Amino acid sequence: MDEETAHIKSRKEIRKEMEDAEKKYQGYLERRNEFNDKARVMREERDLLHEKRKEVMTRVNALREKKNKALNELRKHKERRNALHKRAHELIDLKRAKRGLKRRDSISMELGSLKDHLRKLEYRQETTPLSLENERDIIDEIRKGYKVLKELEKECAEVEEVNEEIKTLNGQLDNLFKEADTEHELVVKYYESSREFQEKMDGIIKEVSHLIAEADKKHEAFLEFRKKGDEFHQKAMEMRNHLNDIRKENRARYLEIKRLITEQNKAARQAVADKKKLKQKYEEAYDELKNKKKISL
Repeated sequence: MDEETAHIKSRKEIRKEMEDAEKKYQGYLERRNEFNDKARVMREERDLLHEKRKEVMTRVNALREKKNKALNELRKHKERRNALHKRAHELIDLKRAKRGLKRRDSISMELGSLKDHLRKLEYRQETTPLSLENERDIIDEIRKGYKVLKELEKECAEVEEVNEEIKTLNGQLDNLFKEADTEHELVVKYYESSREFQEKMDGIIKEVSHLIAEADKKHEAFLEFRKKGDEFHQKAMEMRNHLNDIRKENRARYLEIKRLITEQNKAARQAVADKKKLKQKYEEAYDELKNKKKISL
């Protein structure tokens, strides 16, 4: 009876151990699934943030392209404006150099004064009695005067030509400055455009930085939940192995008990068979005794 009670108690303990192991195994699975669900949610939210970041970066790239185009236009017109200013300053220097020549008015006055002087000398030569020496001096002065007159007339023509060139230069300068002003306006326009695009980009980049930070947080949470899920999965697998070991042990115990019971049943049947055989011998001996035969057991 004690062995039987001990045997029953041992089976109850094993059953209790299996039930506890099964509960722990299911609990670990539930915790694993819980953390895996949380990890999946974090991964999905992280992926959504990454998609949104890609969309925002598409806008940034479009603005960056527009900004670069504006900067290229700015540089082009700035170079054009600077080239016009350089040409204008060159023309100004040329005009100043030409203005360094005698002015046309002063040359005209000098030319008129010389002509009057020559007329007076010629009139004096023609109307005034002169000695041979005086007349020769007047003729020499007249000759020299006409020589100077030709030089002055030539210089006057050159000054007139320079003045025409200066007028042309002034017209060119006016055109250059107008073009330079137009180019400068375009420079300012494209500078403002590039600055506007940059301001928009700065705002969007802040949004991108926020999205990246949030995505990083979601990714860290995803990794943490996945790690927890893996830990509980590992515990669940260990508990499943432990449960399988208990089942194997219980199965082995069951088979051992079954073997023992089988052997006991066999022994019992053998014992019963031996009793029947002994009884038969007794009955045969009794019959021989009655018939006065020699009894042989």
